Amino acid sequence: AEYYYQSERRDTAEQWYREALNRDPNFWEARLALAKLLLEERKFPEAKQLLEKARDEGVQDVRLSAYLADAYRQEGNYDRAIDEINKVIEKFPKNEEYIYIRGRIHFDRENYDTAMKDFSRAYDINPRYHDAYFYVGRTAFEEGDIATALKIFRHVLDYQPNRGNFRYFMGRALQLEGRDSQALDEYRKATAVDPAYGLENPAIFIHRGRLLSKLGYSADG
Repeated sequence: AEYYYQSERRDTAEQWYREALNRDPNFWEARLALAKLLLEERKFPEAKQLLEKARDEGVQDVRLSAYLADAYRQEGNYDRAIDEINKVIEKFPKNEEYIYIRGRIHFDRENYDTAMKDFSRAYDINPRYHDAYFYVGRTAFEEGDIATALKIFRHVLDYQPNRGNFRYFMGRALQLEGRDSQALDEYRKATAVDPAYGLENPAIFIHRGRLLSKLGYSADG
């Protein structure tokens, strides 16, 4: 399952994590790994159920609090999410993943200055943590600094060209700069390299349709 997860074959990884739990429902590492995968796929109700069950069973693992914080963030329970992640960061102040999770909470709450500090700190700790740097760009984008956002999106795409969300926001930034043809190209690439992203984020097709119509391809739009 870990091999498939690392190679970004998420469906297969999920299948094997579930198989491991079918064989041993108390296999905590498989439950934790499955919960993390579900959180990445924004299936937070099931992830939260797995994690809260582990807490009720008395599991002592700092990652439990970290991933519960992410689950609470996704359901909009920001105060509880912050309480959980701060406990973790107090124990592990130099763990980039936990700092990144806290940044996501602040970002969703629109506390962009605080979010930027956490994303930048996570990236400083680990310059290969491209998700953290991407969110430095996302934060700049939300604050209206499109030039900085574009620079960062280009950087992360150099390393991870098959991420649908990276290409989508690259397209958004290009569109705001009036570079419509380039934006359209990024929107097309987003669903080509990551078909699941288009299924989960139909807004990309709205942006693409509007651009096609604007560029004179009304039928396609």
